[in-house]
Order: sequence, then structure tokens, then C-alpha cells
Amino acid sequence: MAKITSLIKYQGSIDGVTIDKNGTVKMSPKSRTVTAERTKENNSEFATSAKQGKTIRDSLRVLGVGDKYLSSRMVKAVRSGITLDDTNERGKRILSNNEAKTVLKGFELNGNINLSSIAPIKINLTISDTETTIDLKNLTDNPVTIRDLFPPQGTTHIMAVGLASTININPDILTVKEVKAVQSGKVNGNNPISLPIISYPTLEREELLIIAIALKFYQEVNGDHYQLQNGQHDVAKILDLFYL
Repeated sequence: MAKITSLIKYQGSIDGVTIDKNGTVKMSPKSRTVTAERTKENNSEFATSAKQGKTIRDSLRVLGVGDKYLSSRMVKAVRSGITLDDTNERGKRILSNNEAKTVLKGFELNGNINLSSIAPIKINLTISDTETTIDLKNLTDNPVTIRDLFPPQGTTHIMAVGLASTININPDILTVKEVKAVQSGKVNGNNPISLPIISYPTLEREELLIIAIALKFYQEVNGDHYQLQNGQHDVAKILDLFYL
């Protein structure tokens, strides 16, 4: 290191060279420009993932299921999908429908407990241009009842909710076009848990269809049904995603 030892000392930076009040000379790191560019790119893509993640969460909101980390977990999933974008340059990569299907299929809305641990059942999807059937079967291919599940303690009734949401996750659009939900009603005992067919408009180019299911648990007291612990034990999962 070089030091200025004269009576008159310079303090400050000139062209990447910094001289402090003690005369110590320091060179600015050569990688600083590159690091700043990477940071700018990462910040841009993080902002994109946050916006796209919010649109996806909004399309699932009617299910009423989600842990306190849902937002950050969704952003993380979307961000991982953005890194799969092999079309756009760094800083401008986005989550497209193809990447969304890759990283979001099977996404759990309640990170504290997953659907399969509560419901070791078969969930079969039959999907057409305008309808989806979510068929629930137990492991012996019979209709699912509450006896096939492992509900939280105190559960007397269960309700299934099926959802089909149509969205556009293009960062320039970010629109929830349509959300359709059906439910089984609150059932107990040997009553089957079955969902009506979900109908929705035909998909247009660039639109993404998300199919999801939720299981919600209730306790009956004097004829009224109370949701268990404010929904902390409810589970929901993205079953599949489709696009043209």
C-alpha cells in the first residue's frame, strides 16, 4: 500500500482510488460494476416473481387455506420457475405457463401439513375445454368418507372444495379472469365426499387454468358447525395446471 506522508493530505476518491485521512490508499474492487449489475437483475426478477406470485395466490384465495408463510413460499416457487426461463435474458426472465406447471403442480397452500398426510386417497381429474371433474376415491376405489381420512382431533364433519381458476400470469397483464369453486357440503359418517363438476369458460391463448382442492374440518356443537382452530388444520393443494 502507498501512503501520503506530506503535510498536505488528500482525502476522497478519484477514478477508483480512495485516500483516507491517514493517507492510506485503497483501490475499488474491480468486480463492483459486475456485482451491481447482478444485483439489479436479481432485484428485477424478484419483483416480477412477487407480482406473479400474488396473482396466483389471488386466484386461490376463495379456498380460504394458507399458512402465514404462504406469500414467501409462493414467491420462492415462482422464483425457481423464473430461473428455468431459457428465452429471456437475465433480469427479464419470467414465469411462463410451462414453468408454472413444472414448479406449482402439487404446491401445498398450508405449509404446516400436507394433504396426503390427512387424506391418503386417490384424486382423479377428468378435464375438458370447459369442465373438470375431481373424483375422490379411497385406496380400494370406493367413494371417500371421513372414515378414510385422518382428520384433526375433534372433527365431526368435513367439507371438500374444488376450484378451477383461469388467470394470465404474463407480467404485463397479471389478471385473474375467472374463479369457479364447488363444494361437497359438510358430511360425516359413511356419507361420501363428492364434488360437483366445475364449469368454466374456454381457455384463450396464454391463459393458465389452475385446478386445486381443499379439505376443511368442522366440529358440530348443538347443530352448528364450527371450523377447527380458525382453519389451521385445513389443507389445500394445487392438483394440476393446464394451458393451450
